[in-house]
Amino acid sequence: MFIAIGYVLLYTSADNPMKQANTPVIVGHRGAHGAVPGNTLASFEKAIACGATEIETDSRLTSDGVVVQLHDAFFLDKAGIKHEIADTTFEVLKRHVPDVMTLQELINFVDQRARLMLEIKRGVPTEPII
Repeated sequence: MFIAIGYVLLYTSADNPMKQANTPVIVGHRGAHGAVPGNTLASFEKAIACGATEIETDSRLTSDGVVVQLHDAFFLDKAGIKHEIADTTFEVLKRHVPDVMTLQELINFVDQRARLMLEIKRGVPTEPII
């Protein structure tokens, strides 16, 4: 059973065989994206501080093969021009979206304090991510 509460999803451990029986699982959607910008270090920190046992995040791939945590397939530069993440190198993306995290940075930050639930966006090849 899944229950949506604001931006946090709850489900019972009966739905997740990796958890102990009758232990609620608290999922931070994009971290704590209702409180701070989602898929950022601040959002993941807030989710863990609020008791999230799992963190859901969105994974995309840059043109040079770096797995980044961003919800949208594009970003706007300072001139308002739209750029596709898949067509942008990580170095350029980081200049325009300084809070962007790589999957490896997220794994290192979480450090087994919560489980990660990766949403690999449509059209993103899974092999480089998994």
